[in-house]
Amino acid sequence: MKERKRPSLRPKQRTIPSNIHHTYKLKMTDQEQKRKTYFARLRGYRDRQ
Repeated sequence: MKERKRPSLRPKQRTIPSNIHHTYKLKMTDQEQKRKTYFARLRGYRDRQ
């Protein structure tokens, strides 16, 4: 029973955190890109003035 349960649990535990991490990474990169563009715009406005 124990041997059967372990392999079935392992893939579930591995896939769930990886999916969460992947989506979290995507969200973080999206926010970083927005911040970069925002700061770039601020710098651009400062340079123009």
